[in-house]
Amino acid sequence: MERALTREEGLVGRPWFKILMFAADYDNGYATIALPTVQEALKVGDSDRVIREARDLTARVTEAELEIIAAIGAMG
Repeated sequence: MERALTREEGLVGRPWFKILMFAADYDNGYATIALPTVQEALKVGDSDRVIREARDLTARVTEAELEIIAAIGAMG
């Protein structure tokens, strides 16, 4: 499930952050933000990127959901 919520190339400008659910804030490395790809696109006002990131995240969450359902099915 966790693999579905990661991006191999990482976040824009920070390739070491692979997880798309949370990351250190770009402006404040000590604060954590949820859904960083979407929030950072919103912060810079890039509406095309917001839509692209929201769609990507939606697809990944759906994939993670399917992984959970498969795991439940495997439990019997």
